[in-house]
Amino acid sequence: MTLKLYWPAIIQQNDGHLLFIADNDHLQDYLTLDAHFALPEDKLIDSQGQTILVSQLHRPPLTSISASIAPPKINKTSLNEFIAIIRLYAEQQNQCCTSKITFTNFSQGMQIIQQLD
Repeated sequence: MTLKLYWPAIIQQNDGHLLFIADNDHLQDYLTLDAHFALPEDKLIDSQGQTILVSQLHRPPLTSISASIAPPKINKTSLNEFIAIIRLYAEQQNQCCTSKITFTNFSQGMQIIQQLD
C-alpha cells in the first residue's frame, strides 16, 4: 500500500511549533536532515487532514527483498482540531486576535501557516 499525501502539509512538533512542508521534496529534505530531532509525538498533517507520526515516515531502508514494513497508521485531524492547532501556533508567534482565526478547509489553514513563517 502506497501512502498518498496531499500538499502542502505541516509537521506539528511536540512543543506546538509548526513546520510548513510544501511538497514531497521538502518532506524528504526534512526526513534526511531534521527528522532525527523529531520526538515520538511529532506528526505530519496533510491538506486533507491525514495525520501520520513522523517516526512512521522516517524508516530505515529494507535490508532484504523479503523484509516488509507495515504501512504507517493514518489518523484524521478534524478541521476544528486543526483550527485550534493554528490558533495556538499564531499565539506562540505573538499574533494578536488569534481567537478570530478561522477557515473552512485545511488548504486555507496551510496558507495561514505559510504566512506566519
